[in-house]
Amino acid sequence: IYGPKWGLVSPQFWLVTFAAIGLLVAFVVWELRVAHPMLDVTQFKNPAFSAASLSVVLGYFAISGLSFSLPQYLQYVSNYSPLQAALRTLPFAVAALIGNVVGEPVIAWIGTRWTIVAGLLITAASFLLFATVAPGTGDLIIIVAGSLLGIGAGMSGTASFTSVLQSVPTEKAGSASAVNETG
Repeated sequence: IYGPKWGLVSPQFWLVTFAAIGLLVAFVVWELRVAHPMLDVTQFKNPAFSAASLSVVLGYFAISGLSFSLPQYLQYVSNYSPLQAALRTLPFAVAALIGNVVGEPVIAWIGTRWTIVAGLLITAASFLLFATVAPGTGDLIIIVAGSLLGIGAGMSGTASFTSVLQSVPTEKAGSASAVNETG
């Protein structure tokens, strides 16, 4: 947060960065040593678990970033009221619901891994379309791009959650689910 204020070459920035890395390493070392870890970090050795967890984080990171910037664009650049801006983002939620529902049959058809890949590619395509948005673009591109985002994120999210839960023993499903929720 203070990186831009302090500068990326400032001692404060690097002190905080190394302290955060040190605390993360200490947490991992602690979790590896305790008899009943809060987070079983050994689960991350499983590529299916790690990749699916990463895709969840990337998907929600993308959605979160857009959910901060798009309403501002719609209100301050396109001059819509908050209600008008919200109505223009409503198709995203509907598309995410569709993506979640469609995710299961797609998983059955092409498998979990390829459903994650397809969902993330659709999400990436939505951001390529969002990159073309400029003042005066109009609502259609925003609605289409947002709908693609919802479908892609819904599909990859469903497949990622499935992959995470299938990649761990049943007795660790609660911990694996918590990793997803934290992501």
